[in-house]
Amino acid sequence: MILHMQEIMRIVDSDEQSLATRVEAAVARLGGRAVVSRFTLWYTTRPPAYTAVLRSMPEPEPLQ
Repeated sequence: MILHMQEIMRIVDSDEQSLATRVEAAVARLGGRAVVSRFTLWYTTRPPAYTAVLRSMPEPEPLQ
């Protein structure tokens, strides 16, 4: 059971494709061991802000 994953990085970009490129580079620097959550903040009078949150993957628990 996963109880907590520490946030490593939060990336915000106004361009969805640019965000995808930046997230891919960040995950590669972390050795591919990150969980990525993506969401979009929508505003009435401004363009959307695309956001990605990278969290560390917990170490596997020993078998009992």
